[in-house]
Amino acid sequence: MNKKGFTLIEILAAITLLAILATITINISVRKINETKEKGLETLIKSIELSAKSYVVENNESIESFKQNDFVYVTLETLVQAEKFNNSLINPTTKQPLPLSDTVYVTRSYNGKVTAYYDINQKSKTKIVLNGSYNMYVKIGSQFTDPGVVATSKTGASVTPTVTGTVNTNIETNYIITYTHGGNSITRNVIIYR
Repeated sequence: MNKKGFTLIEILAAITLLAILATITINISVRKINETKEKGLETLIKSIELSAKSYVVENNESIESFKQNDFVYVTLETLVQAEKFNNSLINPTTKQPLPLSDTVYVTRSYNGKVTAYYDINQKSKTKIVLNGSYNMYVKIGSQFTDPGVVATSKTGASVTPTVTGTVNTNIETNYIITYTHGGNSITRNVIIYR
């Protein structure tokens, strides 16, 4: 008598093949989900930066720090109050709300370009704030004294950042000084003019 059916080996081979296919499919799906979350986070950060730039440009006459020093820190709470966002700014990777106390650093370069920078991990980094202006104008041949920065660690302790960049007041150009500490950095433009 000739019976038709699958042997145990054939069934185990089919199950193994299905398990391999399922593993590959799950890994691809997880990777795609993570890529989508990362792209969502990038989009959120760009949106926050654009909103902060828009807010500062619209209100630049009433923002003293920006008017006098060409930089300002804008909180997410300020952007929510200005109706740039609703209260639910959610990090797409963690599904947690962003702290409304987080700040967006907005600068205006010597040629008038407004730039905004938002660091979603700012709570875990050193905070560095410029003393004086973002753009410093120094007449050629004059002496330049760097006003420095105030830098505090995430615990609030005062720290000393590394300073890079030099200024030659005998050459008419734009120099950039960078202050770095604890995964964070900030720059200053020094414009030597005639």
